[in-house]
Amino acid sequence: MNYPISYPLAGTFAKLGASIVIRVDLIHDKEAGVLVATSPDIKGLIVEVETYEQLQAELKEAITALYELNHTKHNYHANVLLTDNILTV
Repeated sequence: MNYPISYPLAGTFAKLGASIVIRVDLIHDKEAGVLVATSPDIKGLIVEVETYEQLQAELKEAITALYELNHTKHNYHANVLLTDNILTV
């Protein structure tokens, strides 16, 4: 079961084993040669990298750190799976 982090009771569903879904918007800046990721679901998330492999690693670290800073009640650890336009955590 996947459950969006922006929905009510996301923390409860995560504790029950549901995968929490976080929306990540990705922009490929060809001129600069970078990928820029932001998210309306995780306050302060901005990641800039050169490759998809770096993107996956940086998002995992950034999402975990920012979620802990923004929501001290829950302690999520990110397992990153990039799909079409959705990041599943």
